Order: sequence, then C-alpha cells, then structure tokens
Amino acid sequence: MEKREAEDIELIEYKFPGVFIGKEVIDGGARRIGIIRSIKISIPDFKVGIIIKGKNLEEKDVEFSVDSSRIRNVGTVVQLTDEIREFRELGIREVVVLQNEVKQEIMALFK
Repeated sequence: MEKREAEDIELIEYKFPGVFIGKEVIDGGARRIGIIRSIKISIPDFKVGIIIKGKNLEEKDVEFSVDSSRIRNVGTVVQLTDEIREFRELGIREVVVLQNEVKQEIMALFK
C-alpha cells in the first residue's frame, strides 16, 4: 500500500464564539497570547491541534499551530503546557480585536 503524504484540514465553528473557536489562549508562562482561530487535523495520521492567532514581538499578526499534546486544560480559556516565545502578551482589548477579526472571517465564508 502506498503511503499518502500528510494533509491538513482546518475546522471552524459556525457559532461564534464557539466551544473552541475564539477562546483566549494562555501559555505556560501565564501570558495571554492570542485566540483559537481554527482546529487543525492532519490526515492520514489524525493528529489534532489548534491554530492560534496572536501578535509576534514585531507587533505583526501571526498564526501558529500547536499540537493537542501541548494543551493542558480547556475551560473558559485554553491553557498550554509551555511558553510560546514567538508571541507577545496581549491586553484584553487586543483579544477583543482578534476575536472580531476571526468572527468576520468566519461570517465571510458563509455569505
């Protein structure tokens, strides 16, 4: 049997904020680093992860994939096991701006 190359599928939720999409992400250093933009599934190995939208140290919008093994807890926020140094800490207003951006992206898909 021929081995297939891995492909990624991104999942979103129609309702926003959803069970995952739009939730704040806190890294292992207790820093608010972004929000969940989507859920990623790699096929054929079915690895699951999340894509976080945040800001890098140069103040640019960035997206970063995190494997599910690095998620410590999912509740009102998503807590990661380790620090994500590529992201800078965000204020509450910045999180709201990111949430509005992701919401608009999702709404545009269903128009």
